[in-house]
Amino acid sequence: MTLGSHFVNLGNDSIFRVEYEYRRDENLPSVLKTAFPVENGSQIGMLGTIVVNNTSQDELPKPFDKIINATQTTSLLSIPVKFRDEVLGILGLHYCGKIHEWSRDEITILESLAQDISIGLQYTRLYVKMEKEVEITKTLLSIANEINSKLDFTEITSFVLEKAVELLKADYGCIGIIDTSENSLTLLPSTRRVL
Repeated sequence: MTLGSHFVNLGNDSIFRVEYEYRRDENLPSVLKTAFPVENGSQIGMLGTIVVNNTSQDELPKPFDKIINATQTTSLLSIPVKFRDEVLGILGLHYCGKIHEWSRDEITILESLAQDISIGLQYTRLYVKMEKEVEITKTLLSIANEINSKLDFTEITSFVLEKAVELLKADYGCIGIIDTSENSLTLLPSTRRVL
């Protein structure tokens, strides 16, 4: 008997992609980073908990049949990882080579793990968002300090533009200066390209 597990990411592009896997037996085929195109990708996680005790007898929801065939799965337990109504992914356990009857306790344990993964993913999202906000705040503070220390308009606009391009990871930026006395527009390009 071989046990494997996977975490599948459900992208907006109707792709069912294996992002993480654990294989107790290294002879078990890897499906890591494998993408399975599906119809209605957003509906897959809405199927709820899927219990397949015998893949040769039970009907398999698509695209699970593809991953089951790829991993030679004989029994499958699959739980959606959700946050509120958003499906973040699917957590699955596979038995390969031996039929396994999933118990209520096993299903409950995997449901709890799926909930823990959901909480961890939300904390990660929040942390990344907060990091970005801190970066923006630091940049804005740096811009304000530089503006207060400079008197030359061209130097100020060049600095602000450079920081904006850097912060937004843009390839190019410019500031248009309107001269109403001459009815003209002058573009001040950024002085360097940010990679």
